[in-house]
Order: sequence, then C-alpha cells, then structure tokens
Amino acid sequence: MVLTYEGLLGRYSELKIQQRKTEEEIKSLNPLVREGMESRGLDKQPTSVGDFLILKKKQWKYTEECETLRQALKNKESDEEARGLATFVEKSELQFRVKKDEGISKKK
Repeated sequence: MVLTYEGLLGRYSELKIQQRKTEEEIKSLNPLVREGMESRGLDKQPTSVGDFLILKKKQWKYTEECETLRQALKNKESDEEARGLATFVEKSELQFRVKKDEGISKKK
C-alpha cells in the first residue's frame, strides 16, 4: 500500500492517537493485574501470549552528602552551559501532538 504524503500524515496521527489510548488503558489495568497476581501469591503468570512478571527492582536512597554533590554538579553544568564551555549536539526527531479538542477525551 503506497500512501500519499497526506495519507502518511493521516495514518501516523491515527496510530499515535490509538497508541495514547492503548497506553492509558494499559496504565489503568496494570494495578488490577498486579493486585490479582499478588492476591494469588504469584510473581509470574504465564499466558498463551506471554508471561506477566512482578519484578523487584532496587531503588537506591543516598545520603545527604550525595544529594549535595548531585546538586553541585547540576549547578556546575548550568554554569558551564551559561558560559559557553559546555557543548551539545542537536538531533532532529519527529513529534506529533494531538490537538486538545481532538482524539482523546480525558476521563473525569
């Protein structure tokens, strides 16, 4: 199927709207699936199309000293950016933004 430029724009926008709707639904289902698995004592739930897993990830909490150093680094980076010492590379990317009155209606 060969699409015109206008057809490409239309199809791309349709898919992005569909993607956002799908992501919102997944986000709302996630805690329900997790609750169901946890209430059954499961950390793995095989299905015919894939496995659901509850993973444990470490989330580090650092000392105040580390937080102070992190902030000092951010300040130093901002200073170097402002003084022109830091360099950057620009990369282009395609974005599509749904108009506020189009596409997805927010849940109330």
